[in-house]
Amino acid sequence: MSVDWRHSTDWLKVVGLSPTDTPALAERAVASAHRLREARTAVAALLPPESAGLAAWAVGSLGRMEHADAVSDLDLVTVHDPGVVDEAGALELHDALAEPLRGAGFEVSEKTFAEPLSIDELVENIGGTNDSNRRLTYRALLLTEGAPLHDAATCAAFRDRILASYRSGPARGRSLISLSNDLHRYYRTICVDYRYKVEEAGKSWALRNLKLRHSRKLWHLAMLALQCAGQDHLRAGDQEAHDAWVLGHLDLPPARKLVLAMNDLGHADACTEILRRFDAFLAGISSPELRGLLENLEPGGEKEQPLVAQLFENARGFDEAAAQVVDVLLEVKRRFVVRFHLL
Repeated sequence: MSVDWRHSTDWLKVVGLSPTDTPALAERAVASAHRLREARTAVAALLPPESAGLAAWAVGSLGRMEHADAVSDLDLVTVHDPGVVDEAGALELHDALAEPLRGAGFEVSEKTFAEPLSIDELVENIGGTNDSNRRLTYRALLLTEGAPLHDAATCAAFRDRILASYRSGPARGRSLISLSNDLHRYYRTICVDYRYKVEEAGKSWALRNLKLRHSRKLWHLAMLALQCAGQDHLRAGDQEAHDAWVLGHLDLPPARKLVLAMNDLGHADACTEILRRFDAFLAGISSPELRGLLENLEPGGEKEQPLVAQLFENARGFDEAAAQVVDVLLEVKRRFVVRFHLL
């Protein structure tokens, strides 16, 4: 069966599901594609397709194709070439891009991604003293969920430079294990960051907790499955085929990436329950009323609100469904999982 993993819902058939079985997944994919077209149109009305060494992406729910118009903002990420445009000029371009996006009805986030980074910052000193959580976040998200908004050619060139930083150098060899380790580091960082935001920064806990237990966990599990599936190419002794296969699917939305990888391993059926649970999560947080309850929920109060309690019960079911996938990965790629992902 030939599957269009990027532009249709055919991939659901691989696990015996249809858009009516997972309506929130299907509806959000359609809404995301529509909103991405609107965002690109808004940006193109302001700047020519190529402009002054600055590339722009949408990350977050829009980049993952999980966008819900009524409740989602737009995480605008910009990266510049310091040899073409300096920091001040890049910031002006970033702010200029944000305005037409707001005019098109997007709530452009001014948190983590409020200022551009240079491409040099993203590819130098990875893991060193000058590296930071912000740089790590940019690298991880641009590689795995970045949807180009402006200057697609420069977006692709910058992405290639980031990937090359993992593949080159005498300490790295030709494998992508260093990339895998950095993505592991990102996942663990956001898990710890959750604790800081809730316990010290005073942020609301419930919605963040549910996102960690659904969206973030799915993101991490899909990356693990993709690396495992890529090992079949490496086992045949073809490093280039392995790298090309993994990198060619790295930026697929997490749910599709997981199904593709497990299907490649011959176990797509292991994904059915986790997709149903993820669909229930997306449907739940689409409700403004429910999101309002989550924003104001005190710890322990989830048991007193039936709709909220259902979402937390769904998270427990999601854990079980994820464990089923991991059981399969341990069965078919045990040595790889243990050596490169556990030890």
